[in-house]
Amino acid sequence: MKKALISFALSFSLGIAPLSAGAAERLKTLILDPGHGGQELGARSAGGLAGEKDLALSLAMRLRERLRDLPFLKVVSTRTDDYSLAADDRASRANHHRGDLFISLHFYPDPYRSGFVILFPKPRVKPRADASGWHVPGETHLDMSLTFAEILAEELTNATKTPCLGIISARLRVFKGLRMPGVFLELGSLANPVRAKELNSSEGQKVVAEGIYRAVARYRRLLELGGHEEPVSTGEPEGDRIIRKLSPK
Repeated sequence: MKKALISFALSFSLGIAPLSAGAAERLKTLILDPGHGGQELGARSAGGLAGEKDLALSLAMRLRERLRDLPFLKVVSTRTDDYSLAADDRASRANHHRGDLFISLHFYPDPYRSGFVILFPKPRVKPRADASGWHVPGETHLDMSLTFAEILAEELTNATKTPCLGIISARLRVFKGLRMPGVFLELGSLANPVRAKELNSSEGQKVVAEGIYRAVARYRRLLELGGHEEPVSTGEPEGDRIIRKLSPK
């Protein structure tokens, strides 16, 4: 009862109406996927600070704790320690736990960019007019992946004060076979000494986790209302689902 009251108060402090149990039927399980692990180091940090595999795991653990404030939500991590996990296994674990949303956490090594990038599944072929969804497994959820990506871009920008460099459709191995909406999040450059220091700090990880938390809360509320946010049009040819282009170096 006490936890329910705390969650109720937190929802109003965020400007989000409290969720009903019915809303949880639409987003019951969230999958967090800390990138790399084990022998797969990922991007290295400037100055010898913690690299991608360690930061991704640390952020997932912090975010998991923050998400406890959302009622009716189960949070599952694809890995909880420092070990390698193939992309196919990540998708399989997400499907095994019947996830409703998949967030893969990563960082990148480009020292000349400052901001974050969000990737979402790209259809391999166009759907037929009489088809109920996309032909490739996981891409029936393409539209909701894009909807969440747009929400995530706004909330992360507000929380971290860093720009979204791109929301881009991509054919990533981790998306293949994924039976839920999903995004692959590149949170910042570890080769940039200033950003690497920020992302290695407790406060830096806290604000990133807060941005993702707010995005998840807002997405759940959107599902409860049965709404849909239209993607921003850039005049690109149909099938080229780049919503925001990468800024030039």
